[in-house]
Amino acid sequence: MSSPGDTLQPVEGEVIPVSRGSYRKFAGISVASVLVGFGLIVLYFTGDRGITSLLIGLFFAVMGLALLPIFVMGMFSNKRLIIGRDRLQVVKGDADVVGQIPYDNVARVELLKEEQFEAVGIDLQDPNRSDTVWPGGQAGYDFGRKEFGYEISLGHDCELRPPAILEKIAAAMQRSGRGGKG
Repeated sequence: MSSPGDTLQPVEGEVIPVSRGSYRKFAGISVASVLVGFGLIVLYFTGDRGITSLLIGLFFAVMGLALLPIFVMGMFSNKRLIIGRDRLQVVKGDADVVGQIPYDNVARVELLKEEQFEAVGIDLQDPNRSDTVWPGGQAGYDFGRKEFGYEISLGHDCELRPPAILEKIAAAMQRSGRGGKG
């Protein structure tokens, strides 16, 4: 079964790779979680701790083991954001366009800041436009609106920080004749 992104090709533009450092950090935290979990389990079986130690140990070990493959795969990801002449794209692998937003379909683009989380927030004029594709489709837009106040959030996992990405997007939109932020 094909998706709309199957026919899209990567555009030329400024390439901003996903930060592999973040994935390495979280993979390290996952390994530490597994070790702490196993340590608590050992304490339970040696008789030094009660059932709480076993339950907490199992939780840490299972969560660490479940999340570790995701973070390890991210360390080797070549996903990237492309700020093109007339559109944004998210590309995986050599040419797999998994997300595309033409600038003339952007209703609003702003810096999204919530506690420790920072990203570029984007609302679309028409999320159902055939040349606009984003992972998760309508369900993803609804989730983004509910959780972050924007249909799309991007840049939180890139090597370049979101404020700098926002400035580059605003400049590209200005050059394309679509305007800047807001």
